[in-house]
Amino acid sequence: GLQRALYRWAVAAGQSGGLSGALANLTVLGPVRRELGMTRLRLAYIGDAGIPPEVAGWAKALGVTVRSVLNPSDGADARYRGLVQRALAATAT
Repeated sequence: GLQRALYRWAVAAGQSGGLSGALANLTVLGPVRRELGMTRLRLAYIGDAGIPPEVAGWAKALGVTVRSVLNPSDGADARYRGLVQRALAATAT
């Protein structure tokens, strides 16, 4: 129906950015992020070598950057290990 068509448009617009991406974010993608509890999420680390392009595109449309911790070329692995170490240290006390 109409909701599905609007969602598909919003994801495509969110991936491309620009004015249509901003409109999609305001009208459709923002509420989707709120419903999923992802309003503050901007960066996500995954522990796999990669994700399917469809998932990466969906995350990009929602404004989330996804980085793999197994790809040390962008420095994400070192940052992730530091985050994990700090989290573990905080829970140990």
